[in-house]
Amino acid sequence: MRHRIQLPVTWRFHLLMAVACGCLFLFGTAFSLVRHIPLDMGPNVLLIFITTAVIWPLVVYHREQNLPDRMDAALTIPWGVTFGLCIILIVEVSARFCFPLRDINYGALDSMLGVSIPAIRQWSLHHAAGRIANASYPLLNWFLLSALLAPALAGRAVAARVFLLANVIAFVISIPIFTLWPAIGPWYAFHSAASPLQLGLQNEILGLHNGSSQIPHLGGIVCFPSFHVIWAILAAWSLSTFRAMRIPAAILCTLIICSTLTTGWHYFCDVLSGCIIAVISLLAARALELWLQRKAAEDSSKQQAVQAQCAVS
Repeated sequence: MRHRIQLPVTWRFHLLMAVACGCLFLFGTAFSLVRHIPLDMGPNVLLIFITTAVIWPLVVYHREQNLPDRMDAALTIPWGVTFGLCIILIVEVSARFCFPLRDINYGALDSMLGVSIPAIRQWSLHHAAGRIANASYPLLNWFLLSALLAPALAGRAVAARVFLLANVIAFVISIPIFTLWPAIGPWYAFHSAASPLQLGLQNEILGLHNGSSQIPHLGGIVCFPSFHVIWAILAAWSLSTFRAMRIPAAILCTLIICSTLTTGWHYFCDVLSGCIIAVISLLAARALELWLQRKAAEDSSKQQAVQAQCAVS
């Protein structure tokens, strides 16, 4: 009778994700309870269950077909959704610490570097290249979603895990930065023209600093470092594991990074810090993935040795 060898699932990766998401959730929930911040976690929990329920048949199929890599890749999707919801919780909590705004410092740093965001924004309004970059700014969500789903559904477990680990590392690095040194945006520091959405965000952040309990618009509340830049780079890396997607992903990544300046949403120092954090996170995630693979190989060798010993005996 022919027996199939059951290769070990990289349970350490799932343990790392469980610990990361669990710690973020517990911290955010505990702070919310202490500060009496109302939380409506019902829809978020429901989204996690729905995502898991949709993906689970694919996971079971890959397990039955003895395809552990594809099974692991598919399991990164519910982890991605869970981590995304933890990000929302932590960002809302972070905004309520209300440390002094650092717009003057970031504006001075940009000036020292010789970069004027108001001038770049005005230039973008009168040039086709600037308008193209501006149009790419809202595409980040789709870019990020594609980067999560493509390797996961294609069975590229290594790329899927590295992408998710890099996101976790980047976010953990950034938490103390955007909590301790918050900012509104270049238009606030330079007293330049702003869009209605930017002015609305400004009023919400200032309201929080004046004791308002209103839930902020989380879409742009993190200024330094720029998560538009971090996520664009990580998404481009993930999609670049597909040969046909390398050039389109690189182009879209470049446009999104440029759009953080042309739309006036971020300081130049935000962009630089985002690039640095993205590179550090990718290098750290790849090193962590190599460690996970070594441990998985050791588990596999031990399992095969045990099976061989049992067969002899």
